[in-house]
Amino acid sequence: MHQWRFFKAGGFDQVSLERGEDFVHLAGLDQKLWAALACPVAGLECDPSTLALIDSDGDGRVRAPELLAALRWTLGALSSPDELLKGSDELPLAAIDEQGGVGAAIAVAARTVLRDAGRADAGAIDMGTAAAATERLTARGLNGDGVVNPGSTTDAALAADIQQLVDTGFAASGRDGKPGVDRDGVAAAQAAAAACLAWQREGAGDPATLLPAAEGTAAACAALQAVASKVEDFFARCRMAAFDARAEAALNREESAWLALAAQDLSVSNDEIRNFPLARITTVAKLPLAGPVNPAWAAQLATLREVAVKPLLGDRDTLDAADW
Repeated sequence: MHQWRFFKAGGFDQVSLERGEDFVHLAGLDQKLWAALACPVAGLECDPSTLALIDSDGDGRVRAPELLAALRWTLGALSSPDELLKGSDELPLAAIDEQGGVGAAIAVAARTVLRDAGRADAGAIDMGTAAAATERLTARGLNGDGVVNPGSTTDAALAADIQQLVDTGFAASGRDGKPGVDRDGVAAAQAAAAACLAWQREGAGDPATLLPAAEGTAAACAALQAVASKVEDFFARCRMAAFDARAEAALNREESAWLALAAQDLSVSNDEIRNFPLARITTVAKLPLAGPVNPAWAAQLATLREVAVKPLLGDRDTLDAADW
């Protein structure tokens, strides 16, 4: 059984952590004997980045289980627990336990950093050298973060491919803050491409399946997407009005909202106008495509009518939910 040593401070008996073995057995110490079971990660005389690493759940506080977990990790990387008592910003390479997985990885990283700093013969690594290595590594195109950006390669075609993945929604942010792609992004792009090819093969025997509006299908799709959320909102409001007629006035916006709008300098592009429904909400649930519609959306509805509704449904002035 481990023998603890105590000292009195502030009228309380407190454990003295003065030997490496004390840290080895800390998990077995009754937590009623701890001076504190939690502390904030800010405002202490400790390196805040170290405290943030110990704060594994990111709640801004280091608690006893998190401290013990960090201690187990640290002890697993050191050849002797006495290293924890030296209070130096320098770690001798000989103090790293290279027989364990964590220690072996740390030793490789330390020697790589020292070699990169022109100190391959150094027997220890210090905080300054490690911090400088982080800055140098972050500035490189290939910095080990698993994210490649267009500047990571001198191959113009590859850079263009990376940029295309970034522009089409498969981006990841690198350690240097630049957008690029990682393994998951590339996998997602490959899956999306495979799905697109499968869709094309499925419709190969019937062109109308792929291009229901013939050559205007892309324009029809864009016009539909431009108003989709507002159209869904319109029909949802109409369904609510049909459910309870008392809601109709509120679903068309309260009078106070109109008064606030009237007090502004109005323009068709006014964001407040765009937030109003596409058209008057009624229990009939027919969306006019021209005429009495929200002026901020009139142009988009006109485009929808011309490039999507006419080719697919025929010439009409309104849409009901089934048409949509």
